[in-house]
Amino acid sequence: MDAKRISPTENRGMDVAESLKYLMGDTGGLQESLGGFRIEVYHTGAFPWARVFKILLDHNFRVYVTRRKADVRIEASI
Repeated sequence: MDAKRISPTENRGMDVAESLKYLMGDTGGLQESLGGFRIEVYHTGAFPWARVFKILLDHNFRVYVTRRKADVRIEASI
């Protein structure tokens, strides 16, 4: 299989942050925070929830979802 055809989410050697950025596109923003991540969800309807959670959980992150007014945030920590 050609390496250019493998998406970052299927490439186990790719950085988790890069995989998340690729998946979310403009539906969310990513900040690295103390060995984990803070993700702001910009478009809840288009956000790839299941795939983002799968990546985080496959890499043994604890995942917390919070809501403040209309803003949804995902925090992932080791």
